Amino acid sequence: MTDVLVSLSSAWRRFLLCLVAVLAVSLAGCDRDTQRRLATLVPEIKKAQERAEAEQKAQAREDAYRFSGSFAGVSLRADHPLVFKTRGKLMPAIPKAPEAGFGGAAPAHVLFTFGAYQQPYILSARDPQLRVFSVSAYRRIDLAFARIIDELNRVLTERPVEFTSDIPVLPLFNAAQIFRARVRYLSFQNGIGIRFISAYVDELMPITNDNLFYTFQGLTADGRHYVSFFYPLKTAALPDNAGHTLAAQDIDAFIRDFDRYLIDAVNLVEGLPADQFTPDLAALDDLVASLQVAPSLPIDEQSAPGARVGARTGEATDTPAPLPTPEPTLGLWPARATVVLNVRAGPSLNDRILTVLRQGEQVELVGRSVDGNWFRLRTSYGIIGWSYARFLRPYVLIDKLPVLDVGPTSTPPPRPPVPLTPTAAPGE
Repeated sequence: MTDVLVSLSSAWRRFLLCLVAVLAVSLAGCDRDTQRRLATLVPEIKKAQERAEAEQKAQAREDAYRFSGSFAGVSLRADHPLVFKTRGKLMPAIPKAPEAGFGGAAPAHVLFTFGAYQQPYILSARDPQLRVFSVSAYRRIDLAFARIIDELNRVLTERPVEFTSDIPVLPLFNAAQIFRARVRYLSFQNGIGIRFISAYVDELMPITNDNLFYTFQGLTADGRHYVSFFYPLKTAALPDNAGHTLAAQDIDAFIRDFDRYLIDAVNLVEGLPADQFTPDLAALDDLVASLQVAPSLPIDEQSAPGARVGARTGEATDTPAPLPTPEPTLGLWPARATVVLNVRAGPSLNDRILTVLRQGEQVELVGRSVDGNWFRLRTSYGIIGWSYARFLRPYVLIDKLPVLDVGPTSTPPPRPPVPLTPTAAPGE
């Protein structure tokens, strides 16, 4: 197509030059009125030539951005509307940094970029990006990553319908997965995963179009490769940013009643029809379903096989033996607050606030509610109370954390969603 345009453009340019030469000769033998009329044609001809050249360049750019459908063994539907300007790249390994989250540490991997985001930041859930990692290489970076991969495998095997803690996500973000909505299990061409809508925040703030995103986290059927996909979402039902939501004098009240606000916000997101989001959730699901993963990564990144996805407890797998758990430094079940967090007298939004934890503040967990939505904890300065579990990140496994039956006083039922006509996307 581009060659044809170049040929036509060259012929058109020669024709225009000849026409200008003829006009120049003609002008010499004409009266003044005719000369003036012919002279006005020269700028028009030049403009026509400039337009033809601009169209040629625009077509060349479009051809350059046209997605072929695959790169380095990873493929998507080439004719999908969301893959315009999609690019595939081989990315080098990112070394582990000392800060929380390890600075986006990751092994060498395949990256697909979308649209204008040709240099997405690995720790930005709002930058559209698809990354495919070697499971064995990711495991070798740190025990924390190995646990996330194991947890995702467990989730995809058991398929729980409710989540009281973070859904496993890589890369590891140093922020709170403030909520999870529209959770759905999706298969792609050679694997399975889980998609959901969420927002990452490092302080208590409203859910807005500035922090809302769609993500898919999956594993290939052979357990060798991890798929991580993020795409920003917008909806007219949410404000564009927190500045449109909170006045300065409302911040304290918002923090105090944040738990209740979050329940209402999640109900809103759950109740919206799929086509009320941009992009449409069905279009994003369709793009994920078209994914085929057999990446061409360096040999040393693929040397060790991963765990077979869907392997049941006790079934033989290729998973390496789990690494030993480090000794906790704060009680048996240390944890940290992922956001500014209320500590209440009981496991209920109606119980009074005893104190407020700073983001990152360490506490000791001493128990959990029967429904798992609340943790009983002890602060470093001795206050004992209850906080919402999804905003506390334990450092160790809590399977033996005592369950405390405090009666029917846990999280009150959510308020009814905003009156909408929920028409879920096909299959939701």
